Amino acid sequence: MKALVMGQRLVSRIEAVRDYLLSKGYNVSVIGLKSAFINKKRKPLVLVFSFYIIKVIFSVLVFRKRFDLCVGVSHFSGMIGVVLTKLGICKKSIYYCIDHYKGNGWLFTLQNAIDRWTVLHSDKVWDISYRIPEARSLNCELYNHKHSIVPVGYGPTFFRYNEDIDRYSIVFVGVMQKGHGLELMLEALPFLIKVFPKINMRIIGRGPFLDEFAGMVKERGLDKYYKLYGFIKDTNEMLDIVASSAAGIAVWNDIGNSYYGDSGKTKLYSVCGLPVIVSDFVIYSEVVTKCKAGIAIKGDKEALIGAVKKLFSDDNLYWEYKRNAKLAAQNYCSSHKIFSNVI
Repeated sequence: MKALVMGQRLVSRIEAVRDYLLSKGYNVSVIGLKSAFINKKRKPLVLVFSFYIIKVIFSVLVFRKRFDLCVGVSHFSGMIGVVLTKLGICKKSIYYCIDHYKGNGWLFTLQNAIDRWTVLHSDKVWDISYRIPEARSLNCELYNHKHSIVPVGYGPTFFRYNEDIDRYSIVFVGVMQKGHGLELMLEALPFLIKVFPKINMRIIGRGPFLDEFAGMVKERGLDKYYKLYGFIKDTNEMLDIVASSAAGIAVWNDIGNSYYGDSGKTKLYSVCGLPVIVSDFVIYSEVVTKCKAGIAIKGDKEALIGAVKKLFSDDNLYWEYKRNAKLAAQNYCSSHKIFSNVI
């Protein structure tokens, strides 16, 4: 069986699909798109996606294959998967929708039009959370028949549980953008240092906010409390750093479109055995709260300070949450469990 997987490269969604299909004996080809939001200077989206179309056409010609299955991760890749199916290059298309966008302007209108068309013409539709079909409001028999909820998951090689940790370290993994909790933690840190002098931050990732954030850290004289790793290419090295930390942070300043997705970094912390401090509107916060695998908070400085104090002041509570994080990961974050129900 031959499978084609398309989407943004170096993210958990496309890698999880690829690894699961490989484990089931598929011959997997991958076409990856570099994120349009990772660099400080963003290229126009029209240019990015035009290049992607050219890349897909070129890759398909190079592969010289017919595929039994095509999985398009995100709106644009899902749409291309449908086109390849209609051209006879793929037998069956699966649209894996990982985001929903609400807002005004032509870009939002276009994205949602692509989503609707792809939903109607794909053989199967995977939505990453139950909030996406609720927002889509597409109640037709054809859609309901082929639709499944397929949340973010990680393969077995990602799972870690380390008891030899830096008890006062907090880790952030992800694209460095404004409003993703970095500024909030920077504001909270001076207050936390007074209570926990050994507290430190580990920041893994790159993005348009990296240089500005590094300048903010230096300006406030907090250099010795921060380690900025940048992007770590070696996945095992990244996972080991995360697993040796005490807690993970996944906090957003406002709800925005993060409400509809399933945050990959939030689950990554659980997969690495870390209690997570997470915004209470994030869908995985429901699991975190139910399993006592971390603390769900509002997006303000006082709530963040309170959550850190709770985790760092009580050893018994901390280790209980850490054990629960491991169990939550096993039950809710295994890509093999998730995909076995839909493929």
